[in-house]
Amino acid sequence: MAGHVDNGRIAPYVPRLAVDWLGDEPQRRHRVIDGTAVFADISGFTALTERLAQRGKAGAEEMGDLLNQVFEQLLTAAYQYGANLIKWGGDAVLLLFDGDQHDLRACRASWEMQRVMRQIGRVQTSRGVVRLGMSIGVHSGPLDFFLVGQRHRELIVCGPGASTTAHMEKIAERGQVVISADTAQRLAPQCRGAEVADGGILLARAPEVDEAPNRTPKRTDVDIGALFCAPLREHLASEFRDHEHRVIAVGFIEFAGTDTVLAEHGPDVLADALDYLLTAAQDAAADNGVTILASDVAENGGKIIVTAGAPTATGEDENRVLGTVRRVVHPGGRLRLRGGVTCGAVFAGDYGPFYRRTYSIAGDIVNLAARLMAKAENGQVLATPTVVQRSRTAFQVSAVEPFLVKGKKDPITALLVGDQRRGESIRSRSTLPLVGRDDELDTLLRHARAAHDGRGSVVDLV
Repeated sequence: MAGHVDNGRIAPYVPRLAVDWLGDEPQRRHRVIDGTAVFADISGFTALTERLAQRGKAGAEEMGDLLNQVFEQLLTAAYQYGANLIKWGGDAVLLLFDGDQHDLRACRASWEMQRVMRQIGRVQTSRGVVRLGMSIGVHSGPLDFFLVGQRHRELIVCGPGASTTAHMEKIAERGQVVISADTAQRLAPQCRGAEVADGGILLARAPEVDEAPNRTPKRTDVDIGALFCAPLREHLASEFRDHEHRVIAVGFIEFAGTDTVLAEHGPDVLADALDYLLTAAQDAAADNGVTILASDVAENGGKIIVTAGAPTATGEDENRVLGTVRRVVHPGGRLRLRGGVTCGAVFAGDYGPFYRRTYSIAGDIVNLAARLMAKAENGQVLATPTVVQRSRTAFQVSAVEPFLVKGKKDPITALLVGDQRRGESIRSRSTLPLVGRDDELDTLLRHARAAHDGRGSVVDLV
């Protein structure tokens, strides 16, 4: 389990729910909270990252500033009505409202967030104007939460309530707030709009409700470092907060079937299944030097995102992430698993207002890894050819028919990655010695020793 770190530095990166849970009942794995969940997804950031990627480091700083501005205003509107940010997945957030009038406050906050987005959605950048939009799904009722994993505790949001929330967002169009029937029946008739597909109802008007600002500081008697894997915990505890444009490998692991397991076998069995999965992912990530960046919500399940190359550089990123995902994803078991892996340049950094932040990555390859995962079948891992070519570990691979994905004009080429090849655990590499460049090597070593002694400097490699 995690070693103790400075709570004050990393407190903004964790939800209050997880902090209180660790402090009150650290051994408990499942909780049901009667509340309202709000899932908000911003569109337009992918196009923005593609434009700013051409500017490298300068683009990363600009992207960071824009993300901070947008999310600070959106979260300010939500927190004014008592929101707690539970999950932050790139350009999407899952908010929890509980306590008195949680349904009214959640709907009012959603309405206010859309109002703010209409005001700030036209973004002027160094690469022209980008228009941002947002779709929001809302659901009220019992919500299931799990706190599982052995190396660190991961907060998982799943079950029927989470699935309904995610589905409401899925059917919401840009600029809309779609509420479930359970939420709609709690509102005054004038707030309920037209019905949309699959049981959703448009929020037609914001309910009248008093503000209930979320301003209470998080408790300080809990080691909240236990909520992060080691590489991420170390990064957040450091003073490094730059926004970067860097090349990484990223993998998505989807687990599905949680609603069925919960309904047929109960929360203890689902907690066992989630704990087994998260512990397996944590062990594989630790053995490969990979970061478990986050977990996210999905219909009837969830996602685990793993990275190498961010927040810290490791080398052999593709090999590390592909080995981690392939080790975890197998057919069988109570939960259905599938994965997608790719590599390339992303923006990486710490984003959000001072009271609620996240370390996240943004870029086209993040979306592509999620698309590859969604294309894979149960027990399968799909990866881009570049990932397989750069992996030192040799896997059995087979081609799949090129396919179209959302956001891409041309078909995607991917490989189905099977088990490791017997007798070919490591691809052969050149054994030629590194020769020459003695002066340059001496310079690097000299500066490395100085850095170890606390005298920092910058060396450019061209």
